[in-house]
Amino acid sequence: MGLSNAQISILILNYNGKKFNQACLESVLTQTYQHFEILFIDNASSDGSVEEVEQRFAKEIKS
Repeated sequence: MGLSNAQISILILNYNGKKFNQACLESVLTQTYQHFEILFIDNASSDGSVEEVEQRFAKEIKS
């Protein structure tokens, strides 16, 4: 396996980032590299951002 096929992990750290998360995740999902996983890591948000991400991106992320 060469570097062009390497599996990478994209870590997204969140704390009350509801207004940024959709654009961030859509940007990651529209890039062309295919061998990746997205890990969404929340730091006890209280703005509903976790629920929104879970609802909109449940298939694409690991939380």
